[in-house]
Amino acid sequence: RKVFLDLGARTGDSVEKMLIKTHTDYADYIIHAFECNPDNMALIKDGLNRLSVKYSLRPEQVVLVEAAAWIQDGTLSFHMDSRNVGVDGQPGKTGGSLFDSPHALGSLVTVPSVDFSKYLESTVQYIDHVICKIDIEGAEYELLTHMIRRGTIILCDVVMIEWHSRFRTQWRGWDAELESMLKALHIHVVRID
Repeated sequence: RKVFLDLGARTGDSVEKMLIKTHTDYADYIIHAFECNPDNMALIKDGLNRLSVKYSLRPEQVVLVEAAAWIQDGTLSFHMDSRNVGVDGQPGKTGGSLFDSPHALGSLVTVPSVDFSKYLESTVQYIDHVICKIDIEGAEYELLTHMIRRGTIILCDVVMIEWHSRFRTQWRGWDAELESMLKALHIHVVRID
């Protein structure tokens, strides 16, 4: 099987970017889109429905997880992004942040969280081809560290990641360190901006 896990899915735009690659046989992919921002739910649902029709995806191929990908099951509280569009100009808030961010100035919201390591173990097998896109506004450091410690990171073949060390001064320099660990495990790392 081929699995695309989109952590911080926002509107589903990353899913579509993956699907339109000429070498992607999208009929083979199972998509799990994680989005925790309640303001983006209508956008992500519409986006995934549109993609399902456009690419003839079966309902069982598209899973929306309305929760934050995190290091434990429970809840998280974060300040909402005060902008109505992302820095890329596309609709949908970037999600705010658990951490200091110049744009996370909105109201405080509490959302469900999922232990992503446990989710990954229950969703994929070692023989699956797994692409994991991570754009979770600074929480990627704890998430990847947790996955490395638990050993679940080896279930991923490709990690596409946007680093947010500008919001997390205590993690400065860890981008390269974590990438080095992933590469040592033969996990292909792609930086996204």
